[in-house]
Amino acid sequence: MRTEAYYFMPQRMTKIMNEGWASFWHSRILTSGVLDESEIVDFADCHSGATASATGQLNPYKLGIDLYRHAEEKGYDLFRLRRAHNDTSFLDELVDEEFARTSQLFLYGKNARTGRTEVLDRDWREIKEKLLQDLAWGGLPQIELIDADHEGRGELLLLHKHDGRDLQLAHAADTLKNVARLWKKNVHLVTLEEGQGKQLTCDGETIKVSDAVVPGAKATTEAG
Repeated sequence: MRTEAYYFMPQRMTKIMNEGWASFWHSRILTSGVLDESEIVDFADCHSGATASATGQLNPYKLGIDLYRHAEEKGYDLFRLRRAHNDTSFLDELVDEEFARTSQLFLYGKNARTGRTEVLDRDWREIKEKLLQDLAWGGLPQIELIDADHEGRGELLLLHKHDGRDLQLAHAADTLKNVARLWKKNVHLVTLEEGQGKQLTCDGETIKVSDAVVPGAKATTEAG
């Protein structure tokens, strides 16, 4: 499992660059004389679908192609960028106030009163910080082993290092079931959900969710 995870890590670290690169050259080549007039509309329809983005969600195809186009306008050598960067350093190099404005990037989050997703911030620096944060650890949550003999019962106690992003609890539950089956004892995971401390306990088959005290709660936002 460890070897396989390391094998896929380069793809995780360059997903935006890879998808953007493909979209950039796909568009450039097919609109530079390869297609005839009767095919352009079909291509445009297909391409717009691939690069569409919903409110509060980032599409790596859309973000990637916008970054390459922005880089080209700024006079960057695209092939040098492609060789030298991963997603994190690529965004760090290129995302600026102009890019955030033209790409209509905002920070989204839930309104505590209405429960609806809405724009929380338009500051490009905050947007960039959130984008970089979301790419940390290859986009995966950071889970720390706290105790391998929890309460003297040989059970695992895990802590999610919360950085403003809540876990997808359904996915976390599936992962805990697999870990518990391998460990052959209960596994506990402490995390935050919408600012509230939660503990997930799994015996390999069922998941129990209970309240837990977890310091450092902060609001969850999304860039998009």
